[in-house]
Amino acid sequence: MKEAARAVGAWRLTGVTVYVTLEPCAMCAGALVQSRVSRLVYGAMDPKAGTVGSLYNLVQDPRFNHRVEVAGGVLGEACSQALKTFFAGLRARRDTTTE
Repeated sequence: MKEAARAVGAWRLTGVTVYVTLEPCAMCAGALVQSRVSRLVYGAMDPKAGTVGSLYNLVQDPRFNHRVEVAGGVLGEACSQALKTFFAGLRARRDTTTE
């Protein structure tokens, strides 16, 4: 978000679309609202910690002064598989370094 704000030249990221593989957690969703991001596109849902539709919809809560347009589940299966592959690789490297 800081890099995007620097690139845009303002802390308000109005007109910006953020693309992520996994549904944001509460802290990330809060950053989207506070930064005034216009749109979020995410792939895989996160039923354990997602707060953009799974557990809660923080980015569209009417009590906040800004709401983020959301497109969820975009290439969801491919994003889910990419995340599984990435973390499996991390675990495999960790396991080989501890032996």
